[in-house]
Amino acid sequence: MIAIDFTASNGDPRVINSLHYCPPNGMSDYEKAIRAVGEIVSQYDSDGIFPVVGFGARYIDQSTRNHVVSHCLELAPPRTIVGIEQVVQVYKNTLSNITLYGPTNFSQVIRWASTEAGADISQDNLHYTILLILTDGVISDQELTKMEIIAASGLPLSIIIVGIGAAFFDFP
Repeated sequence: MIAIDFTASNGDPRVINSLHYCPPNGMSDYEKAIRAVGEIVSQYDSDGIFPVVGFGARYIDQSTRNHVVSHCLELAPPRTIVGIEQVVQVYKNTLSNITLYGPTNFSQVIRWASTEAGADISQDNLHYTILLILTDGVISDQELTKMEIIAASGLPLSIIIVGIGAAFFDFP
């Protein structure tokens, strides 16, 4: 499972100093992280299918035509993203269809991962889940995030948080 930070603190993706900026014939900082860490984590994935969500994104809800901010936006239908290359493509496609917004909340993403990690566990169906969170900095909902981590502590779930850029990443 991969969660990508689409908050405004990353900077406008059209501007060169943005962490989402993709130079001609190059990669954004987020794409570099998806590829580097994703390739390592994928070695521990038996089916190669990656659920991917974004957080802090603002988009237009097609049914209501209203702007909505999501802190756990599924970037593709379940069980459709196979391999890191498709993760990168879905990331790039999403970036062109949303507005970076905020704040940087992790709790909903962790709750989503916990639900998935705890689903259908039995003696005949054992699995382990890794949640990779890619973010540029300070978590806005630290107390709720801590509560979600504590609630998930008995589940077969590991959470890896990778900081992108030079922001402050303290989690007291």
